[in-house]
Amino acid sequence: MTIRGDSMDIMRGATRFTDVGTRLLRLLQRVSLLTALGISASTATAQQTPVIRLRNVDKPDERLTVTLRLIRSVGSLEGERDAFGNIWDADLDSRGRIYVADYGQAQVTVFDNNGRYLRTIGRRGSGPGEFQNPMQIAVGPGDTLLVFDIGLRRLSKFAPDGAYVGQEVLEHISAANDIEFLPNGDVAVVGFTPMVEAVVHVFDRNLKLRRSFADASSLDVQYFSESLLGGYTDLTPSGLILYSQKSPFELRLYKADGSLLWRCTGLEGETTPPTAVVTVVGDRRSLDWKRFIHSTGVFALSDSLFLNIITDPGRDKRRLDVIDRNCRLRATSILDVPFSLLTSRKMGTDLVFTGIRSIKFPEVVVYSLTLK
Repeated sequence: MTIRGDSMDIMRGATRFTDVGTRLLRLLQRVSLLTALGISASTATAQQTPVIRLRNVDKPDERLTVTLRLIRSVGSLEGERDAFGNIWDADLDSRGRIYVADYGQAQVTVFDNNGRYLRTIGRRGSGPGEFQNPMQIAVGPGDTLLVFDIGLRRLSKFAPDGAYVGQEVLEHISAANDIEFLPNGDVAVVGFTPMVEAVVHVFDRNLKLRRSFADASSLDVQYFSESLLGGYTDLTPSGLILYSQKSPFELRLYKADGSLLWRCTGLEGETTPPTAVVTVVGDRRSLDWKRFIHSTGVFALSDSLFLNIITDPGRDKRRLDVIDRNCRLRATSILDVPFSLLTSRKMGTDLVFTGIRSIKFPEVVVYSLTLK
């Protein structure tokens, strides 16, 4: 989600480092940052947990069917309030109101549960409560809103009525993939940083960093690490942190303290190796994003049943996989429409998903999901 489009070319500047010098510099930065943040090297490195390989279920009666039903949508081509510029994220609050992070218009727009406009939060700028590029949002307990701005590298907090509460610059996170509220009031921000090589960063209620964990691949992807590495999270009903790595595909379960409990790896070749989509010719580096088949979201349907999304940007298709705690593939479904699931929430007896659909114009869609 960090980069959109066919490719991106980056011209290297006049200053050059040798490969050895670059690795040494990164190592020194990483050790310094870990010390400053109070993160132990053992926390930021891989923990020894048995790895289970994904497999199909053996019995037909164990297979499940995924059904998505459209509840509502918000968006138009020329509407005064719902003609969005570029949607990067959306979420629902406890009353079903829809929050839309409009990257292009530098604001968060709020609609009621029938799609009627309620208010706009923020405006373009760099002052308190303002945005440059709102990338990720999350609505938490009491309908508190968090917004990560990739342009300002800042996490801002707003009250349920949209009033500005506070902010924190996330100096070591240049791009965030996901934000989750934890049961104890802490906040988990998912974003890869080369200096720490961990992807889940837990902040307290005042947005001060507590810990970082969940090892990311240390592959050399030539300045595209924030786009190609890392992953996405969700919380299980019991409060465990479910993490899905972009590529190579892998599901993990963590305790809130960062202890790794479970790992389930995907089939070989299921996703595209990050190094395979980066081309280096002399000083020129390019990223072929459309070739990068990778995980783009994960949702905990229960403590033992998880929904993961694999996206093929080149064919603009998404595959929904339901995987159980035994690392068995219980269901799979292909979405042919340009539709990306973003967040999930329990609304009454329904499990409701919010996503983005782009056919003639960008719109936020809300679906209910059933398994049988």
